[in-house]
Amino acid sequence: METPTTRGERVREAIAATGKKPAEVARSLHLTRGAVGQWLSGDTKNLKGENLLGLARLSGYEVQWILYGRGPKFSPNMDDTTFQELVETITDLTEEQQREVLEFAKFKRAS
Repeated sequence: METPTTRGERVREAIAATGKKPAEVARSLHLTRGAVGQWLSGDTKNLKGENLLGLARLSGYEVQWILYGRGPKFSPNMDDTTFQELVETITDLTEEQQREVLEFAKFKRAS
């Protein structure tokens, strides 16, 4: 599959990869439906910082790929299905639960 040429096209692909409707993506990222609608129409100027990181987390896509179309599309450290499942599961947790999962992962990595 050819890499989408515009940032808007890559954002649309990343949103589609979440398996969620645009309104669900907006809720997950604590954004308005209008903001995500702008991204889908190709207007990505408000896709900055935490919004971009959030979309990367939801989709499993790499930030560099979404922004510039360069580098690996997915995290190279695990298969796409595992990474996507992990992202979806963690995204649905509260911030406190996410911190607990992170601390547990750090503990497991160190042991």
